[in-house]
Amino acid sequence: ADVEFAVQLLQLRHGRSHREVLKPNVWEALDALAAVGLLSEPNASALRDGYSFLRFVEARLRIVTDRPL
Repeated sequence: ADVEFAVQLLQLRHGRSHREVLKPNVWEALDALAAVGLLSEPNASALRDGYSFLRFVEARLRIVTDRPL
């Protein structure tokens, strides 16, 4: 959730001048933010990895608990 918040904050702040960062998908938005230099590649990579791990854990918890989180 913090990754989503950070991405959305950067999109709101810079979306007017960098339309290419306005992506609905978090992973695509991180790539776009890095491509235009608003996020360093190491930071974008760390956020991508963390967000992927979060989604992986959430999916497994849904399977184990048989209910949405």
